[in-house]
Amino acid sequence: KHIKSYTHAYMSNVTFEQNWLPIIRSQLDKYNAPDLCYTTIQAFPSTDDHLTWVNPSQVNHSQVNHPSNSPSTHLPEHLPTFHTYEDAVSFCKEQQNTTLPSQMLQNCKEALDGDDNQANMFCRRFQSVLTLLLSPPSPIPKILHTALILKSLTILREPSNHPLSASNKSRKALRIRGISDYYYSQLSVLLHLHIRPPLNSPPPLSSMLESLTYTQIIPGLRHGFLNGSTSSLQCGPMSINILLSSPSHLKLTTVDVRGEGGRSMMEKSTAAVSGGFFLYSESPILPPSRRTDPVGMLVTS
Repeated sequence: KHIKSYTHAYMSNVTFEQNWLPIIRSQLDKYNAPDLCYTTIQAFPSTDDHLTWVNPSQVNHSQVNHPSNSPSTHLPEHLPTFHTYEDAVSFCKEQQNTTLPSQMLQNCKEALDGDDNQANMFCRRFQSVLTLLLSPPSPIPKILHTALILKSLTILREPSNHPLSASNKSRKALRIRGISDYYYSQLSVLLHLHIRPPLNSPPPLSSMLESLTYTQIIPGLRHGFLNGSTSSLQCGPMSINILLSSPSHLKLTTVDVRGEGGRSMMEKSTAAVSGGFFLYSESPILPPSRRTDPVGMLVTS
């Protein structure tokens, strides 16, 4: 059965991901996209095996089966087979305007044992990345926009006994969060190194540090802000706050600032920095560790 020129069926000889990946690759080829785009669309594969690239023209539609007749349980169900890139774009627009937001929220809630706050945060993160991918005046991020929707649908439709989901109930939600973060990071590199590269060759990091101006907060404690691009790191611009002090002038304390005691401690502090990453949805979390424990790096002497 054909709907809007693409086939809604369960393919016994080609997976959904094996169908759309070559189409996205071909579209990236048209615009001489940088290598990082190809790495991005292949991230978070739905199988541990290497994917076999399948050209849509090679699909044998006589072997299309109904889901209930398929012998495999590791392939997504009820997803289309595209014949052109325009088919994929049309399908993604349809999904984004209808079922994808509710599907994602429901799946994330189930995967996170009904944690509405975390599920909503994952979905907001995903939607914000989609919005950013449509912002630059270049066709390449828009191709990645289509790829991200297709990848998220691939993950959401993975059966519960899929090898990447069965071992951990929250794995599906974590894969959605992970793919959103990864696309965001790669979009930043794409923008700053390829779409909007610096007009002049940026300086090395060593010279930026040597010329950095510090502001004294109190005697013995200074603050500097490192901002801009550097030739030492091919990853786009930096935005780094630096607190500089000798050990004799510094008393460093870690504190959870979400409670009243934490806020009071913050108000009494001369300066503070973010604690970095923390445990919040990964499981199992083994005692004595608990959810919200900090896992950022802290080096003291």
